[in-house]
Amino acid sequence: MKSLLLSAACLLAATLPVQASDLLLATGAGYRKPVTELLQTFQKETGLTAESSFGNMQQVRAQSEQNPEIAAIIGDRFFLEPMGIAERFVNIGQGALMLAVPKGKTIVSIQDLKEPAYQRIALGDAKKTVYGRAATTCLQREGVPAQGRTVEVAMLPQVSSYLLTGEVDAGFINRSEALAHKDKLGTIVPMPASCYDPIDLSLAVLKGRQETPALRAWTQFLGSESAKAILARHGL
Repeated sequence: MKSLLLSAACLLAATLPVQASDLLLATGAGYRKPVTELLQTFQKETGLTAESSFGNMQQVRAQSEQNPEIAAIIGDRFFLEPMGIAERFVNIGQGALMLAVPKGKTIVSIQDLKEPAYQRIALGDAKKTVYGRAATTCLQREGVPAQGRTVEVAMLPQVSSYLLTGEVDAGFINRSEALAHKDKLGTIVPMPASCYDPIDLSLAVLKGRQETPALRAWTQFLGSESAKAILARHGL
């Protein structure tokens, strides 16, 4: 009897309608905090539901290809444009590269990474992450040899995790992560804009996806004062 009841319950659950979101997005993992807040505010202001998956840029591209319901990707235009999957771009903000050290430690500039004390330097994978590419470029332009001392990770939040646990001596993160963890980190130093290419955070509306009212509302929302305030609070 119990097995029959369980089977009936499972069948009923399988036939119940699933509440779908009005808008599905994919976003670079380094922007999880600001985008999550944007989605929550968007829902409060419009009554429309919106969700996003998060990952490195290769992952979000794969997600968008596997799920035709994903209408747009949020990420760095430098990565998105060559993919050839966007119908149009909407500029959201400007990213910034930061160098941070664990709580209780100090650092003055990127040149300090030449010192023997910095044996483990965390950064994102340059081929998969926006800020990994920026960090690699910055090390090269500033003449800081780091071969054999870098710890590459798949997604930016992993750099923050290593810094918070003290598993690395220094790490490259973005301004959003820096602001989110500023009380739990040591010195945080902004990198000179000349040491890496501009990071243009953009919404890439994907080719062949339906221009739904929810997508139009989201695009308009990104230009609103409330969205700008959220982005500014997260350093974008």
